[in-house]
Amino acid sequence: MAKLELTLSELVTRISDFLGDVNGTEPTGTALTLATGIVSRGLRRFLYPIDMRTGTAHEWSFMKQLCRLPLKALVWQYPLPANFSELVSDPVFGDDDLYPAMKKIAPEKMLNLRAAQTTEFAPSFYAIAKTGAGSTLGEQDEIWFYPIPDSTYTVRFWYKLDPLKPEATNEVLPGGAKAAEAIIEHCLAVAEQQENDKVGLHTELAARLTQELIVHDARSNDSMLIGNLRFGDSYARPLVDHSTYETQYNNWYAGE
Repeated sequence: MAKLELTLSELVTRISDFLGDVNGTEPTGTALTLATGIVSRGLRRFLYPIDMRTGTAHEWSFMKQLCRLPLKALVWQYPLPANFSELVSDPVFGDDDLYPAMKKIAPEKMLNLRAAQTTEFAPSFYAIAKTGAGSTLGEQDEIWFYPIPDSTYTVRFWYKLDPLKPEATNEVLPGGAKAAEAIIEHCLAVAEQQENDKVGLHTELAARLTQELIVHDARSNDSMLIGNLRFGDSYARPLVDHSTYETQYNNWYAGE
């Protein structure tokens, strides 16, 4: 049984139908180019909404992803996923590894550390090198580690993603089935504004469906967040990492 998720092909065909370019068939030529452009604009509007209850940007829960990165001995630079935007959590080792949590430093500081002394051990520092700012592995951002891994390790971290532009016709669009109708209406809203030069029903529907989905998504996020670990007194005292004697305030999530 097929899922109710929305594919790129279905969305492009829906937009072309609305514009009157096709009749239930996949568009081609200029009709395809027009519909694809509208879909891209509609997706961008959907992916980065404002929560009208607070007037602040809402971050969809599906825009956070877990990365398990295998480290190799003597390799200290690794490309981050192509859809990487920024880290949500520091990299940590596996549950059976007793190494302290890594600390983030600037790429420049890491290069200085490497210039002063090349050390091989389980990494205790990491840096994010943005593309065009010291990146050497191509067009993707990188994560650097110090000391240089002396063996194989697996580290895990959560990151925010910027979804890549969909290209394959059978590619499922972000957000799953729950987001399908909001995405369709955002794209139709772009079509009616761009091609019909009006703000109409689809613009109104896109706004309403997005706000309803934000409420649902915020509840999902809240159910996963356990909160800050606190002591049972009237005030909250932080956790202390006794290996470094540094204060830590960490959110804990269900399943961790």
